[in-house]
Amino acid sequence: MLKGDAVAAAIRASVKDQIQELCGAGANPPHVAIILAAEDSAAHVYIGSVERAFAHVGIDSRRVQLTQGATTDDLIAAIQRLAHDPEVQGILLPTPLPHSLSLIAAQDALPPDKDIEGISSTNVGRLALGKPKSIPATPLGGMEILRHYGISVEGKRAVVIGRSAVVGWPMATLLTQAGATVTICHRQTRDLASMTRQADVLVSAAGQPGLVSAGMVQPGAVVIDFGVSMTPHGMRGDVDFDAVAAVAGAITPVPGGTGPVTAAVLVRNVVEATIRQHKAQGQ
Repeated sequence: MLKGDAVAAAIRASVKDQIQELCGAGANPPHVAIILAAEDSAAHVYIGSVERAFAHVGIDSRRVQLTQGATTDDLIAAIQRLAHDPEVQGILLPTPLPHSLSLIAAQDALPPDKDIEGISSTNVGRLALGKPKSIPATPLGGMEILRHYGISVEGKRAVVIGRSAVVGWPMATLLTQAGATVTICHRQTRDLASMTRQADVLVSAAGQPGLVSAGMVQPGAVVIDFGVSMTPHGMRGDVDFDAVAAVAGAITPVPGGTGPVTAAVLVRNVVEATIRQHKAQGQ
């Protein structure tokens, strides 16, 4: 059982020490602005979890609410105000955005030094080159889980279900850079099960509860479930947990798997962004 609590606790402890060092040197605690534009219920669960994680280590945060009926221009204006605000060290833009708002325009506007989720156009490009300033917290959290439990992906066959710019694609990139041979699957993939059964490491980031059944998993495979869906029966992941757990060699639960680690990695990204900004300012 690849539980995330222990992984998250170790990351938070390290970050807490860094924040104490910053404050001991006369700096203010890092401050994060969270832009509220996402309508998805899972995004609101995510916002609440990261706010608690920030508070736990001494990071200040505030919500920036867009007005009802806000346009892409309004969103960009809000990002630009925060980009030039010296009191803000990190900007968080939870996704998915409503269809009326352009994600790529927001990504272009996000300043890479304050982009704590690694979704700005610059950071996405730098990740492809292996030189990112920030890495999306969710996939990086998945990699941290693998490291914590001593699971090497070098030389392994990995399959990632989902190709989003904030989870699927960056996770595939990180796995590739770690030495895995990676296949990305998506809605247009034919015979998904035949692909997933080849995976030594199976990652699902589709947001479709119960998508992955036991028959889709190679016996002994490592299964990382990033799916978060709110259902009448509570929070569920992409993986049919009970059935797949009987087949897999290791598996993340939902909740309690990747979620806590995502929040902890995001906290670490905030501190790293703050340190970069202090160095740039000669502090």
